[in-house]
Amino acid sequence: MLHEEAVLLARHLAVAALAFSLVPAVALADATGDLAQKPGPTGCFSSAGADECTAARGLLVAEAVATSPDGRNVYAAGSGSNAVAVFDRGADGALTQKEGAAGCVSLLGLGPCAAGTAIAGANSVTVSPDGRNVYAAGFLSGAVAVFDRADDGTLTQKPGSAGCVSALPPCSAGKAIVGPEAVVVSPDGRSLYVASTFSGAVAVFDRSADGTLTQKPGQAGCISDTGLGPCADGSALDGAASVSVSPDGRSVYAAAINSGAVTVFDRAADGTLTQKPGQAGCTSEAGTAPCSGGPGLGGAAWVTVSPDGRNAYVASFESAAVAVFDRGGSGELTQKPGTAGCLGKNAACSPGRALDGALAVTVSPDGRSVYATGSVNDAVAAFDRGADGTLAQKSGPAGCISETGAGG
Repeated sequence: MLHEEAVLLARHLAVAALAFSLVPAVALADATGDLAQKPGPTGCFSSAGADECTAARGLLVAEAVATSPDGRNVYAAGSGSNAVAVFDRGADGALTQKEGAAGCVSLLGLGPCAAGTAIAGANSVTVSPDGRNVYAAGFLSGAVAVFDRADDGTLTQKPGSAGCVSALPPCSAGKAIVGPEAVVVSPDGRSLYVASTFSGAVAVFDRSADGTLTQKPGQAGCISDTGLGPCADGSALDGAASVSVSPDGRSVYAAAINSGAVTVFDRAADGTLTQKPGQAGCTSEAGTAPCSGGPGLGGAAWVTVSPDGRNAYVASFESAAVAVFDRGGSGELTQKPGTAGCLGKNAACSPGRALDGALAVTVSPDGRSVYATGSVNDAVAAFDRGADGTLAQKSGPAGCISETGAGG
């Protein structure tokens, strides 16, 4: 448990660095994928204007951001503020926090913010593909909060039990979401998945046309490392911290910190998940049965799938690495052979800078670049992505941006 809490603390300090690095108000990426932070206070937002940034409400211990599909708004989860902050995004990517209570939703309405429910320790936020809803994970609440999104991006939490899902009232009933770390909506908008660290599980919800969530009944409602919940029994989900859906909607992947693994699920048309059998169901650093073994997965903390669906990338805290996988036609993952299979300080990997305590990874919309955070380095590492999904770190200073300019 101490190991898990240490990793989560580091995550609390670093994940937002990756997310904000990809928001144009903070960093601009040119045609080559190089990042350049916007100058002066427009280049960052912080609680109370610390670090010479623009002051913003609801950002204490900012952990995650999400951009709306129409590109007009950005939402940030601040676990220390127990809040979701709301920004308007200009044509040039500049951010402006909405005025007054519209600028954030917090547990007690502090900020001043609009008052919300079940967002204590808010640490993950996502926007539905249709742009009509925003969902936030409340780590301390053990809940997922549900918001309606207006045309101007303003958030309103759904009333009553529809406003959140949790094991506790006043929310609608939910299981296997103790310590939720990540929440994601499927590309078709019909399902929502939650990775929960302390439950060691991926929870499965149906999403209705109005954005309301209903957990699937029985064992279809969750897959856990132990089968408790009651959930379907899964493998390599201890410390589940991230979940991602493939662009074609046919596969779901989870990264589990304590298992040091990435798990692979088939997704049915109705959103139900089934873990692939045997070694196809997971790859771990240790290679403990039933998983296959692979380097660069110690403390696997984040998984993402490329926009073309051909690759998956895993950021691993203990390995200080990004692991690289090919994705097959049925969603199976195969780690690239040799040193192409990971980048970092591991002898089995290609060299990688600014990846100490790697906690998050994402792929640019055009698929040409990959970015990862190094929590120990206080840095964002930048990679070129080849046509076959292979990664090569950008040379010189373009290969990373850090608080101090050091590369690690």
